[in-house]
Amino acid sequence: MSTMNEVQKFLRLAAVIEVTGRSRNTILRGAKDGSFPSPVHVSPRAIAWIPAEVAKWQKNASTRVKEEVRCQAMPRGVM
Repeated sequence: MSTMNEVQKFLRLAAVIEVTGRSRNTILRGAKDGSFPSPVHVSPRAIAWIPAEVAKWQKNASTRVKEEVRCQAMPRGVM
């Protein structure tokens, strides 16, 4: 667990693309509409993501996908 004194590396867009498997446009669109963590400005023209926020999103996305698959596997009319 991180403490206030620990320095965390930021994830730049290329790293976020690599770890999530999402496209650049999907990541930026998700950040804009709130379905993906928002980036932070690390300089006037550069953005990056906080690793813990991306990891939390991945965990939640995994849970959502499992739930969607479970619901799709149910016969119609059963709920």
